[in-house]
Amino acid sequence: MLVEVTTGTLRRIRSSGVYANLSGHEVDYICFLGSQGAFVAEVKSVTKNIPLSKVYSDVDSKIKTTMYQVSALRRHSIARKGKLPRGRKRVADYDEFLKASRTDELFKRRY
Repeated sequence: MLVEVTTGTLRRIRSSGVYANLSGHEVDYICFLGSQGAFVAEVKSVTKNIPLSKVYSDVDSKIKTTMYQVSALRRHSIARKGKLPRGRKRVADYDEFLKASRTDELFKRRY
């Protein structure tokens, strides 16, 4: 799954090892695309219907979300070219992801 993130979110993922996302897709990896570049993390576990306040201690929201427990982030050389699709369309096969040098190569068959 490819996700666009801000620098603050990327920093939070690095320090805590968790990522909250409403999608709840069952995936093996997540690629975080931000202004600092692309980073890949292996998904260790997925827990659904967790209050957002349990994922992030400084948030008071009781909204339910999906928590992804991720491994350490590794830099990746994929370049962002164009917009990323939304929802289930942004999930790509890991082998295809490793072969691609730009994001539009992953999603060109969908447009």
